[in-house]
Amino acid sequence: MKVCYFTATGNCLYVAKRIGGELKSIPKRMKQDRIARSDDAVGIVCPVYCGELPGMVRAFLEKASI
Repeated sequence: MKVCYFTATGNCLYVAKRIGGELKSIPKRMKQDRIARSDDAVGIVCPVYCGELPGMVRAFLEKASI
């Protein structure tokens, strides 16, 4: 399982580590031209701001081919 995470304070990284699997940082992945994820399961761990996903996570989901 691959777990893509975005963390500002480290809390989401802690949760991603507890879930297990191969950890992938969303900010580092956004620097690539093409984002492709394939696995039996792909998880997204991120904070929620005012009921919305952070802008970078939203952009990641639009750019990624999962």
